[in-house]
Amino acid sequence: MYNKSSNEHLILYLHKMYFRPVHEIHKKTMKFYLMLLVFVLCSIQSLYAQIVGTQAYLKGNYVELGIQGDFGYEGADSLQGARPAAYHTRSGPTQFFGMTANPQMNNWDMPGSGTGWDGDFILPGSPENGWGFEIHELTGPPYATAHNNCAGPTEMSGYCSNYIATASYKSVDWEGSYTLSGYDIDFFINYKLNTNDLHYKTTFTLTNNSADTIPEFYYYRNLDPDNNQSLFGTFTTSNTIEAQPNMTDPTSRVSAVMADTAWWSTYIGLIGTDSNTRVCIGGFTNRSAYTIWTGSYGISGTVGYTNVADEAISLGNRQLNILPGESRTFYFYVVFDSIPTPTEQIEFVYEGSGNMLSGDGVNDTVYACGTVGITLEGPNAEAYNWVWTPNTFLDTDTGLAVHASPTDTITYYVTGFGVDTVEMTTTLIPALNPYISATHPGPVCNQVDLNSIVFSDTA
Repeated sequence: MYNKSSNEHLILYLHKMYFRPVHEIHKKTMKFYLMLLVFVLCSIQSLYAQIVGTQAYLKGNYVELGIQGDFGYEGADSLQGARPAAYHTRSGPTQFFGMTANPQMNNWDMPGSGTGWDGDFILPGSPENGWGFEIHELTGPPYATAHNNCAGPTEMSGYCSNYIATASYKSVDWEGSYTLSGYDIDFFINYKLNTNDLHYKTTFTLTNNSADTIPEFYYYRNLDPDNNQSLFGTFTTSNTIEAQPNMTDPTSRVSAVMADTAWWSTYIGLIGTDSNTRVCIGGFTNRSAYTIWTGSYGISGTVGYTNVADEAISLGNRQLNILPGESRTFYFYVVFDSIPTPTEQIEFVYEGSGNMLSGDGVNDTVYACGTVGITLEGPNAEAYNWVWTPNTFLDTDTGLAVHASPTDTITYYVTGFGVDTVEMTTTLIPALNPYISATHPGPVCNQVDLNSIVFSDTA
């Protein structure tokens, strides 16, 4: 079994060696550490990697999910990439793996019967789960539409990449495109699961590579929640519109609850984070992003509306006037424990030269190479008054966004004052000189003698 702590210590040791002045390291010693570093990184990639075949799997302490790598929705196909053994499934068909959760926080009921957890939330019966889009002229009919759904169709192919696994979070990217109807659009979806959270974050980015402006773009996420059907024996859930964006709160929220007096109550919800996002309930194989966003044609988006049925819950987002070459990004959460706290929803986002060492977006450690931009993102983040302490190396010590140029290791304590108090920390470790640089020799077809590698000391 992979001993994470041992390799982490080794990486930290190599990091210290890396940032020592070049003239302090014997050339043969440096050669050894470079080769060892490559070996360790390759070992960690193979042992940590949860992209299996074309499928991706993310596992936290309380949530597990699989991503269909060809089309970017939850519901990995084990025939295209075998599910890792440590994931939790119910009895019955096991080809697919969608979403499971353990809000009871009882170690997935072990020791015990092993049944005291929730899910799979999307696979029982006739699975319905996926995403898609429509493009309209303003108030006009759809000029382009496409869908990726486990129930079909699947019209935008892509692949998973950039799997990241730390002690604090797991994430994976999906990339795909649409090049029909005169449009050229790239899609980028990031799934991020913090280790100890009972929700995960979906970040969706579209880039307009077309020659013309996209006047009206609608995205949708649709699923039929089956919660604990495998245990309770019913497909019926109590579905409620809990919130929609208003003048003071941009949050949208829809939930599906399944309760059984002999068992317990289970919850799944979708939470939007900006005023362009709406939620709704109703229908089943919903394939109109416009209908989902407007809550029309038999689908309801009225706050407080509840319906008990075997039906879908959905989330939609609208983006207007996307210029050629422009990208737009929004994100939302899939949650398994009613409403996450503000700290769970607001997180640090980093721009500039730097590498995440560890963290979950709330308490982070980051290597900073030069100036790093740090922004607080999340629903209602702008409703708080943020204070950064200390103000050392910062361009400002208040607000949602700062720029830090550390020359020494520093921890910032970030406090948001509002209807409640949110406290977060980020530690920046500067990458000090000197740096090791290399000139790529181009393709090398024959064997390479490591003794021929030349190291030069410019110190």
